[in-house]
Amino acid sequence: MIKWLKRYVGAVDWVNRQIGNAVKWFTIAVVSILLFEATSRYAFNRPPTWTLDLAMFIFLGGSLLGGGFSLLRERHVRMDALYVRWSPRKRAIMDIATFVLFVSVLIMAWNCSQHTFLSFIEGERGRTIWRPPIWPIEASITVAAFLLFFQATGNLIRDVFIVFRGEPLE
Repeated sequence: MIKWLKRYVGAVDWVNRQIGNAVKWFTIAVVSILLFEATSRYAFNRPPTWTLDLAMFIFLGGSLLGGGFSLLRERHVRMDALYVRWSPRKRAIMDIATFVLFVSVLIMAWNCSQHTFLSFIEGERGRTIWRPPIWPIEASITVAAFLLFFQATGNLIRDVFIVFRGEPLE
């Protein structure tokens, strides 16, 4: 059982680490697109219709998909003024208590997956002149929510080990 839990936690950590390392490059893509847009607009007086939408989609997708990575690296918001003073066991107990909040993330992931499917089937498109398909960004929201939930369960397993065994899982 413990071996299986270690594999699960390791796999979730690995996936979120890989995605986190990949989406950091999205920033360069967004800056490049916006630089192209500004150059086209001010130097040639011909702004493309697609650049702002694409930059927004890439930025939103990258921000959301990096959520699991942020949770893995413990970069989410918390009351560090108190948290850092506590023992590892007390921190783990608080993290376990707050895990209940991640159930809403699972509900969001499920609802998003249904909406993404409908958006894909119906061919939903944006309301701008470019009219890009909407389902890819909705799919990134769904994937990001599942990744965040899986990372939260991996962290929960670690915290349970600290509380009940007094030592980390690794």
